Amino acid sequence: MSKSADILLACGEPSGFVHLENIALALRNQTNNISISAMGYPSNHIDNLIVDIKDRASMGLTDILKNTRFYTKSLMKLKQYINSNKPKIAVLIDNFEFNALLLKCLFRNYCNIFYFIPPKVW
Repeated sequence: MSKSADILLACGEPSGFVHLENIALALRNQTNNISISAMGYPSNHIDNLIVDIKDRASMGLTDILKNTRFYTKSLMKLKQYINSNKPKIAVLIDNFEFNALLLKCLFRNYCNIFYFIPPKVW
């Protein structure tokens, strides 16, 4: 059975992954005729883990600067994936400093983009 829709989910921290996992599960409950790729953690609901953020999750610009090499490589991998696979839908979860860099590539590939910012309590 071929997959009819390719969906990209991207998060950069454990709290965002909780939402990513819930979105992936909800999509799977609707149909199996999709392919879900992600930047996140390994999951039974994800078909293709493009970038594993285990031990690299970060919050804010300071953490991203500490992991510049990892995020640069991750950005390159994701852009390559987007250009090759042209996902129909992308759901970017929080992590604005990183996800903002993906937007131009997603726009150029005519991807429907949803940016999810979960509620925060500080």
